[in-house]
Amino acid sequence: PPYFTPGRKIEAFDEFKWIKGFGFSEDDPDEKGLFFDEKGMETRSFKVFRDSFSFYNEGTINPYGSSDSMIRILAGDDDQLYEELLEQRSSGERRDREDFFQTMNQLASKIGLKLSNQVQVLRAVITVTRGRSVFKLHAVLSNESSGSRNSANNRNSSSAKNATTKSLPRSERNQKVKYPFRVLALKENENLID
Repeated sequence: PPYFTPGRKIEAFDEFKWIKGFGFSEDDPDEKGLFFDEKGMETRSFKVFRDSFSFYNEGTINPYGSSDSMIRILAGDDDQLYEELLEQRSSGERRDREDFFQTMNQLASKIGLKLSNQVQVLRAVITVTRGRSVFKLHAVLSNESSGSRNSANNRNSSSAKNATTKSLPRSERNQKVKYPFRVLALKENENLID
């Protein structure tokens, strides 16, 4: 049966399945969940939400990587503006992409969002195939300067609960290597959707 949040931030999309109102409840079978139906399948609302939200990026949004639904929200009811923004985003012309960023920045500032053209969080999928065997490694990486979400290993510690967006100090070994990324999440042979 669904429960109420445990007094902490939600850390993964699958947690919504167990929160009252978001997932299907056997206690109230006539009431469908907002994000999951009676079979536990994702609803359209959940897919739109998942495409518009990140657990790993805080602060600014990079409009070049934003979902179509995010652009739709910012464009509002203006279908012509929405289509124009989609074309500009995928254009090979530098001027079109600059116009896209400028327009998106104006629209976002109206609702209090801040944009940046810097990439702070990357998703990487590494696929290794040998014969019929396929191995996939899904990773979420943060550049050193972003200070986005604490690493997955520290997520549940008491210090992580009170942590701000400041980066954790790097290990001595990591400082020697000068690796430019911090691993935020790593999953093997399964889809990394959160």
